[in-house]
Amino acid sequence: MTRICYLLEMHTGKILGGKAGQAEEIFQTLKNWVQEHIVTLDRSLATHLASKHGR
Repeated sequence: MTRICYLLEMHTGKILGGKAGQAEEIFQTLKNWVQEHIVTLDRSLATHLASKHGR
């Protein structure tokens, strides 16, 4: 989770694309980005663990 927080902090401007919109729109954009990265990291971890355990 720390890595996602770091990435989010480092790339917030790029993620939002310079939007200065409504708070709800900004929240939704950030939420979608975090969810996408959690899924990606989860899949990477699952692949890594499977390879470690010979599956």
